[in-house]
Amino acid sequence: IQFVVDRRLAGQTLAGALKVRFGISWAQAKRLVENGHVKVSGQVERDAARRPKLGKRVEVAAGAIEVKRAELPADKGKGRPGDKEKG
Repeated sequence: IQFVVDRRLAGQTLAGALKVRFGISWAQAKRLVENGHVKVSGQVERDAARRPKLGKRVEVAAGAIEVKRAELPADKGKGRPGDKEKG
């Protein structure tokens, strides 16, 4: 799973960026980094407090987290198939 650090994520810690991008807890994001499952610009990064710069490519090892398309932050507000509208 790859993404490029955009303006929304720039300035955040690596763990914080993963948390925002994938909707996971900060503890989960920190664990991913510390266990070597995350690369920044092709290099394994184990410092969850590192702040990747705008435009850097972040890679999370395949299988390290389960991300469902409907759970990505970009999809919020669009609803998921099968969700019923309230009201």
